[in-house]
Amino acid sequence: AGTTTMIGGGTGPTSGSLETGCTPGPLNLQRMLRAAEGLPMNLGFVGKGNASRPEPLTQQLAAGAIGLALHEDWGSTPAAIDNCLTLAEVTDTQVLLHADTLHESGFFTDTLAALCGRTVQVLPDAGAPDAPRWAGVDHVLAGSATGLHATGAAAGARGTTRAAVALLHELGAIGIVGSGAPAPGSGIVVRAWQMAHAMKILRGTLPGDSARADNLRVKRYLAKFTINPALAWGIAHEVGSIEVGKWADLVLWRPAYFGVRPSLVLKGGVVAAAPMVDAALPGPRSAAPLFAGCGRLAPAASLSFVSRSALDAGIGERLGLARRLAAAGGARTLHRRDMVHNAYTPHVEIDERSGAVRADGRLLVCEGAVDALPLTQRYALF
Repeated sequence: AGTTTMIGGGTGPTSGSLETGCTPGPLNLQRMLRAAEGLPMNLGFVGKGNASRPEPLTQQLAAGAIGLALHEDWGSTPAAIDNCLTLAEVTDTQVLLHADTLHESGFFTDTLAALCGRTVQVLPDAGAPDAPRWAGVDHVLAGSATGLHATGAAAGARGTTRAAVALLHELGAIGIVGSGAPAPGSGIVVRAWQMAHAMKILRGTLPGDSARADNLRVKRYLAKFTINPALAWGIAHEVGSIEVGKWADLVLWRPAYFGVRPSLVLKGGVVAAAPMVDAALPGPRSAAPLFAGCGRLAPAASLSFVSRSALDAGIGERLGLARRLAAAGGARTLHRRDMVHNAYTPHVEIDERSGAVRADGRLLVCEGAVDALPLTQRYALF
């Protein structure tokens, strides 16, 4: 769907990778950096942040991790959170937190206290039923990894909180849309525009937009999968927007297929993918890989993002990488107000009995239903 940069982790479809989305240990990180050499995609690999001491985390950052991920499956205890964030402050790296779902090691207030005001990325749609409260914390960069919420909320076990997440997106309190791939929720671009469509149907025109155009809504949802995740991971100096001096990654669309089928994808200024004609089909097929992923050009057309400590230590030369490396940094000082078009920080309250969610006193509920979504099967017949 036109994605040119991915931040995440894993070592393949193993149980740990599928559940936690991180690449544990220096050896695995080095292997993944080598594997990325021929891929026409900017990549940053996230190391395992759950540890009781800083040494294992330091080793992973030195091995090329862009940041660290704390996941409840490994135990997101207050001690593990504090240990990881303490090191992140020293190394200027970002931390992604999947908080405790079952309250085994603490409640929301315990996890919040462990942060001690330090910046972190958190998923308000994952974890305990009170997870949407993260959208009301200024030093938390809230992001969603479950695709479209509002239209499927009624079928969920926690319909009120899941619907609230979509509404928090609409209000600009959640500034990032991710995939969680290979877990459910892939198709970032399509899901973002489907959510925007659902919110337009359910809530009408945003304040500041006109009856003829949805410019503010478009910019808000566009920023969720472009500049805001780039800012959150400390790589906005290289990618995330079209500006002079940034990496020439461009996705071109025919208006009729905007958001679902790119007409041309450029990586580093080189054609990476485009629909190609097949005489056996009545129209262009899905985008085929082209020159940005071929031969000796592949390492030159894309970036691998690593920590500053790994870059300064010469990780590229040590591993024999031909691919250009870029250091992530600057994310430790970010707050919600730095999220482009998504800077709203409400006071979020959740009723423990009913699950009702309120933002600044307003009940967050989706009234009505969306009968049909755009960008679905008819765009993928061939």
